[in-house]
Amino acid sequence: MGDITDTSSFSASGSTAGEGTVDPLGSKLVRAYEKLKHERVNWEQVWQEALEQTMPQSAFITKRRNVEGERIDERIFDSTPKRANQVLAAGFHGNLTNPSTRWFRLRLQDQALNDFPEVRVWLSDAERKILNVLNASNFNQQIHQAYLDLGSIGTSIMFEQEDPIEIVRFQTIQAIEGVIDEDHRGRVDTFMRKYTLSARQAFQRWGESAGKATLEAMKAEKFNNKIEFLHAVGPRAERDPGKNNSQNMPWASDHVDFKSKRVIDRGGFEEFPFFVTRFSKVSNDKYGYSPGIVMLPDMKMLQAVTKTIIRAAQKIVDPPLMVPHEGFLLPLVTVPGGLNWRIQGQAGDDIKPLETKGNIPVGRDIQNDIRSQITQGFFNDLFATLADRRNMTATEVTERITEKMLLLGPTLGRLQSEMLDPIIDRTFAILLRRGILADAPEILFDRQILVEYVSPLALAQRREEVAGINNLLALVAGMQPFKPDVVDKINADEVIDVAGDVFGVQPSVIVDDEAVAEIREQRALQQAAAQAAEALTLSADVTKTESETAKNLAVAQ
Repeated sequence: MGDITDTSSFSASGSTAGEGTVDPLGSKLVRAYEKLKHERVNWEQVWQEALEQTMPQSAFITKRRNVEGERIDERIFDSTPKRANQVLAAGFHGNLTNPSTRWFRLRLQDQALNDFPEVRVWLSDAERKILNVLNASNFNQQIHQAYLDLGSIGTSIMFEQEDPIEIVRFQTIQAIEGVIDEDHRGRVDTFMRKYTLSARQAFQRWGESAGKATLEAMKAEKFNNKIEFLHAVGPRAERDPGKNNSQNMPWASDHVDFKSKRVIDRGGFEEFPFFVTRFSKVSNDKYGYSPGIVMLPDMKMLQAVTKTIIRAAQKIVDPPLMVPHEGFLLPLVTVPGGLNWRIQGQAGDDIKPLETKGNIPVGRDIQNDIRSQITQGFFNDLFATLADRRNMTATEVTERITEKMLLLGPTLGRLQSEMLDPIIDRTFAILLRRGILADAPEILFDRQILVEYVSPLALAQRREEVAGINNLLALVAGMQPFKPDVVDKINADEVIDVAGDVFGVQPSVIVDDEAVAEIREQRALQQAAAQAAEALTLSADVTKTESETAKNLAVAQ
């Protein structure tokens, strides 16, 4: 949508237009929101159906929630899709952003500088502080919800705001609550959300600037009246970078009284605070596709098959009855131990069960096949392999993980570029502005810092590198008996460095090149000294032997 604001005609507290005039910015934002909402309408039914299968507690997209805690899973007979989505979310959380491990590293783009001691110390300290801040906040709870949204509807939205106590605080927003737009490079740069506050809450937040509807409700003492507002965040084209205030930040943040279409609060952000992630994406589509959407036909079929199996089992356990046309007093009692009375003098056939000949085992086979397809569609088998490797060799584990990562790799790249990278960048910037990070060494000035992921999932993508090295070493080992000097082609030090990097080993575990050179030099000196001592001893022994030989010859003469 491009720039959503034009700040030239508005003051810091809102529009310069009076209450009786039209607010151009507010009207523009409301129109933009309505347009983006209309573009999203076709997704809503898809999200509703996917959520009914994977997250019934959140399936209120096209259906309205009447009371808190209302259930919408009456038509769900098999919970496999729901559990599959939970396993996917837990797998992402445990293997991508595990709070108990360091799942990313900071490195300089210039690799040679990463070996400088002061650079290593500062980057390691920054990593530790970022992780500590994230773990101390509600990041882990909210990102798990984001993973659930990704698996179910394919689009997750997280909001990171500064917090006076926890430094940062996160909120996961369901896609239906807001609308998004992309820039020319396909990156989400606009987020708009319509929300409701009570008149009391709005007045507490903005006071006399809260808008006409709020002030009228407060004056009439209707404190619980619900007032609708629009929050719009997008790029600000016109600003003065030299002014350090919210109206000149790179990202505009405007709150609008939705009914009157008037801007009541103008602010801004240094970084775009909404992280919109798509599980997979089709060109020209803004919202994403998910396993929950892709597997929707299978999930519906599973419910239908399960319902049929349940009905078939009920007919076997409690079969329908064949009843004679006459001879018994109605109603028939079919409960255990029930008695049915025959009319005296009337003869007829006995009451008999009707055998339906249902083949439940065949239905169970079909059911299990569909369940397997669903769990594979949610990548549950990949996370099972990562979690349990007891009955597989290292080669089998590598092959299985590599095979699955071919399918999950694009999604992992999206997760890193659309969610994790921006979260780390914004958190880093917040810590830097608050003075929590130590003063950077001069060598880091004007240097680009890169984020490198070392979580199990990120490392699994690189296992093919180690597999290639292993194949090469096996080939060299096979050639060595025939050509011993072939090992000279292998840079053993580089093999260790690459393997350690792929396996996520902390750099401090592997000795750097300078220290290795010094160790080898000392070892060479020790070996040279030992050889010299051995040569000296041998020379002395030879001299002694020659002396004794000469003495013996003299005696013999």
